[in-house]
Amino acid sequence: MSADGGRHWQAATVEKASDPYAWQRWKTVVHLHSGDHVLMARATDAKGRTQPLDGTELWDPKGYEWHGVDRVKVRAA
Repeated sequence: MSADGGRHWQAATVEKASDPYAWQRWKTVVHLHSGDHVLMARATDAKGRTQPLDGTELWDPKGYEWHGVDRVKVRAA
């Protein structure tokens, strides 16, 4: 997870999946100053490969091949 545009990444704790193809929940702690932020999440496989920051390289309009880093805008109080 990154809170600084991908310059630094921190590990998260991943919960056990309900089945091999299910989404997996994860959690981590991040300390943010007041204001708007963009949180980024990416996966890393067993060989150390990570998702690309830009997932449009191999974009499938139906969405089946999206593999880019997810971004969520948040506001900290």
